Amino acid sequence: MERTGAEPDLRRWVLGHAILAPHSHNLQSWRVDLRTPGEIVLRCDRQRLLPETDPFARQIVMSQGTFLELLDLAARERGHRAEITLFPEGVFGPEGVDHRPVARIRLVPDAAVAKDPLFAQIMSRHTNRNAYDPKRAVPAAAWQAMAAAVQPHPLRFGFVGPDDAAAISATAASRARLAHRARDAAHHPRVLPVAAHRRLRDRGPPRRPVDHQPDAGRDGPPGAI
Repeated sequence: MERTGAEPDLRRWVLGHAILAPHSHNLQSWRVDLRTPGEIVLRCDRQRLLPETDPFARQIVMSQGTFLELLDLAARERGHRAEITLFPEGVFGPEGVDHRPVARIRLVPDAAVAKDPLFAQIMSRHTNRNAYDPKRAVPAAAWQAMAAAVQPHPLRFGFVGPDDAAAISATAASRARLAHRARDAAHHPRVLPVAAHRRLRDRGPPRRPVDHQPDAGRDGPPGAI
């Protein structure tokens, strides 16, 4: 953390944290323009898309949001407010992302801005694919820390233990309702916009449904600034 904090350009310091954001399929499709002093312009790297699994770039756009969220956390840590203007040259159309910027950001000193406790987790966040041990209880302090972290946000937080039969039953019922809705959506697809039909038509015959990450050497490393 100290090595990152030595960066004299605050923009690069916050970006050093923003590029650690989670991204769909780990594509890191972020391109940043720092040519204007005091300003960050975020664009989507159109060489890093998911044409097979995400033809309308929904996951890609959501991943731009995770980048901006971590940027905001880092700016707060240094006593700055991130003034984020989304789609300053207009929103993307139904055909997908284009060359226009996703956001324009200015970092403004603000003594009233509050630090976010989630910033401390940026460097330690990782995907845990290990099997969970149901016999190992989660410490009460850990539950309290998680609850405190989400308290400033409009979220509900809780947990269900093996002895809470009523909560387990309610959770199972909720999952059953979601599964029913998913099956209903699969059997009764909604009508796509005309532009979406045109996009699907123009793509031609389906290709092998595998998304390959672009060669890092072709366009610089993922998340390059």
